[in-house]
Amino acid sequence: MEFASIEAIKECAKAGMGLTILPRVAVGPELGERALIALSWGGPPLEIVSQMVWHKDKWLSPALSAFLSCARSELGESG
Repeated sequence: MEFASIEAIKECAKAGMGLTILPRVAVGPELGERALIALSWGGPPLEIVSQMVWHKDKWLSPALSAFLSCARSELGESG
């Protein structure tokens, strides 16, 4: 199944409808409450590709500029 909402995915897993792969940060409270449990993964490392886009000619607020700088620093920049 495919969902657009992490909350929907978590609720389905909590209802016993299957397994999911989500970032630990997305399920922290549920793991703490034992509503969900983490399983070991023996396969190859999982990689997630993310992209950020913005209009090159539009003004960037100081907050957005700081976020982009932080993201580049922490996550690296390709391209």
